[in-house]
Amino acid sequence: MNEDWRAFLMQQGAKTITDEGVRFDGPGRDKNTIPAGFITALPGFALLEITGKDARSFLHGQFTSDLNLIADGGVQLSAWCNAKGRVIATFFIYRLENSYLILLPASQADQFRRRLRMYILRAEVQVHSFEGNTATIGIHGGGLAKPSVPEPDSATITDSTFFLPLPGPSLPRLIAAGPVDNVKALWKRLTPDIATGDSDDWYLLDIRAGIPWLHAGTSERFLPQELGLEERGGLSYDKGCYPGQEVIARVHYRGRVKQRLLRAGVAGDPRPAAGMPLYGEEMEQELGTVLYAVPLAAGTYSLLAVADVEYALHKAVHLQKRDGAVLEFDASASG
Repeated sequence: MNEDWRAFLMQQGAKTITDEGVRFDGPGRDKNTIPAGFITALPGFALLEITGKDARSFLHGQFTSDLNLIADGGVQLSAWCNAKGRVIATFFIYRLENSYLILLPASQADQFRRRLRMYILRAEVQVHSFEGNTATIGIHGGGLAKPSVPEPDSATITDSTFFLPLPGPSLPRLIAAGPVDNVKALWKRLTPDIATGDSDDWYLLDIRAGIPWLHAGTSERFLPQELGLEERGGLSYDKGCYPGQEVIARVHYRGRVKQRLLRAGVAGDPRPAAGMPLYGEEMEQELGTVLYAVPLAAGTYSLLAVADVEYALHKAVHLQKRDGAVLEFDASASG
């Protein structure tokens, strides 16, 4: 994280700052109720920009969504898979004229960029990362009524700062990413009229929207259908070839996916970690995996997991071991 940005957040009252998130309130705050509008720092996300005359065709042949359907300023949830059809990373991809922006977890950005460059070969494509003097914030709900924030209906760039809307059923959300001085000025214009939230407030909205972020412990483990990409417009069966396409199509047309994306709650410490296994009481093998979790009231958590949906919705599922904490799944959130 940029040190100037870190110092600014401390001046704004941040209690804890890590590479994954920022906490302004002390531990134990009840997170069940999220403010109708808030602003928060999002160091856990990174942006990549892909440019060049072959950018669209190149990316279209790599990712699971149909890039031909993205209008200027539009956004898709998408994924990049390996040859076995397992998802390397999930992300939002935005089109700004003839360039594309990819928003993904910062922990995956460097490997994603290096791996993507290996496939460019003779294509006229450039992959650029935003590092150093850059900051990323999230604006939720009420903060979007301010004159200094564009309408959250399409991606735009203003004064070297990207404004990127997130699709989903919740109140409008917008990510702003740009030079630290620009983002600091934006933050000051938005506060104190809007609440300051923790990064986990944002991630809780992601969980409620069913956004299946992956990290090192969960990358290359799941099919896109298991992550709910089909239901969220991030998987096309008609677009043509891309890595893993044959496997993914065969599962769709001939197979049945037992594991699905599910939202759940669990009590007990510590915080469930990405990649933590789930077990049934009478089962020797794993029946699911935690994607990520956020704290609610002290000692309770909300999480997204990929799990055997028939088992999870009718029998007890335990965290990490067969006699671990029992998860309570939301049947309405299966994908």
